[in-house]
Amino acid sequence: METERIDIHLVPAPDDAALNSPEYQAELAAFDKALRSHGIVPQRVLERLEGAAGTTEPATWLSQFVIVVNVLKPMVVPAIVTAIGGYFHEKRGRRVILEMENGTGKKRQKIKVSAPSPEDAEKALRALLPENRKRKR
Repeated sequence: METERIDIHLVPAPDDAALNSPEYQAELAAFDKALRSHGIVPQRVLERLEGAAGTTEPATWLSQFVIVVNVLKPMVVPAIVTAIGGYFHEKRGRRVILEMENGTGKKRQKIKVSAPSPEDAEKALRALLPENRKRKR
């Protein structure tokens, strides 16, 4: 079965707290919760770091979320944009990188878009809808 994969990379602003800080980790958790509140269950990319004496530190969320769907549908776009809007809320300098893969084999396509605002992310996602993709002849 053909599936489509959307990678969402949340890029922090230059003055954001460090990736592994409790403040930024809370923001990533809020993004995940916003997606889940709309019925979208992303695959999260986590990193476990080895601590002293072989102990494992708590997992650190990396700024990447992966959504796999059979076909990207218009009803999914507002849910993703709402979550992205929450991430951008009152923080200048953040951006999101959307990468989408669809198709199989030689027909596999990969599209990458950088969006500095929720509005740009929405435009990019809407352009990725099957009915809006340019057909190659």
